[in-house]
Amino acid sequence: MNEQLEHDLICNTGTAINRLKLEVKNLNEMILSYQTYTNNDFFVTQLKNLKQRMLTELKSIDKNFNEYVDYSELLKTQK
Repeated sequence: MNEQLEHDLICNTGTAINRLKLEVKNLNEMILSYQTYTNNDFFVTQLKNLKQRMLTELKSIDKNFNEYVDYSELLKTQK
């Protein structure tokens, strides 16, 4: 793979992961707000479940991305 393309891919993927982390944080703030100002436990529970699914997927994506970056760096040192 072209080194510039690979660099751009890594940077863009890292940026996307950080944006997803921010969205999870925003979702958590929304959950806290709904818990404080509503009595709709069902809705709050659904938001919490969504947050948990997002965190699970995000951890998997983050782990795979970090493994790719490590592998990419290893290949560069072997050239």
